Amino acid sequence: MVIEVPDKAAEGIGLSPELARLEMALGLFRDEKASLEQAAKLSGLSLPLFMKELGKRQIPLHYDVQDFEQDLKTLHKLRPA
Repeated sequence: MVIEVPDKAAEGIGLSPELARLEMALGLFRDEKASLEQAAKLSGLSLPLFMKELGKRQIPLHYDVQDFEQDLKTLHKLRPA
């Protein structure tokens, strides 16, 4: 996908292509339109770096009861017998 931003629109706000990708990915994640993994890929950052950026901007991870229950199931499967 190619998104064109006129130079005049980006002028004065320091919007580089890399920053535009990051801002778009952060917004999509914050609005729950992209998963953590999808947003990290869109941003062009590794998952740990994207998570660090979320932390810097105080954007919480989406982790609900269903995620917690799935994690518990996974831990029980991985537990040695």
